[in-house]
Amino acid sequence: TRQEEELKEKLEFLPDFQSLRNIVKARIKEVDFNLQFSEMKHLIIMSMLVLSVPMKVSSYMGLKYTFAVPPKTTGNWLINDDEDNWEFKFGDQLIKIVDNDLKKILDIWKNGYNMTKYVLISNEDSKKPMTAKEIRNSISLASKDIFDISLTAMDLRNAYMKHLIELDPDIEQKIQISKILGYVNT
Repeated sequence: TRQEEELKEKLEFLPDFQSLRNIVKARIKEVDFNLQFSEMKHLIIMSMLVLSVPMKVSSYMGLKYTFAVPPKTTGNWLINDDEDNWEFKFGDQLIKIVDNDLKKILDIWKNGYNMTKYVLISNEDSKKPMTAKEIRNSISLASKDIFDISLTAMDLRNAYMKHLIELDPDIEQKIQISKILGYVNT
């Protein structure tokens, strides 16, 4: 449709999402426990945004680790069960983590760099979650460090949407994708 063509034109300037994934995956393969905290934090943030569905910054604020989400619990969670399955739970949305490189880097981060209950912390001495501003700044710094271009969370979400549009989903899939990304209110 004409609207889809206009959207594709607007998204043309964005980096190729698959290329971003490939760069992050190559970095993960090189990882050892000798990375500085800030380097690892950059890699974990970019990994979560390009190796899974990139969510709004607010979804990552206060994101906590758990083995199982207790019933009737609100908030956002990173679940790692006894069988080494990983999932994000953002409100009512459950997003299974299928990328093995993302699972690997999350495990390294959780067990070697960040022993707090929060997934994203600003420094190794912090016991509190990162604020929205800290997350946005970290995304910009991390993208500059890893991709040599400063990107925002919205740039990454739009690049992901562009990637999905190129897969030519049907209308129901487009609606579902829009809901997951938070572009459509339910």
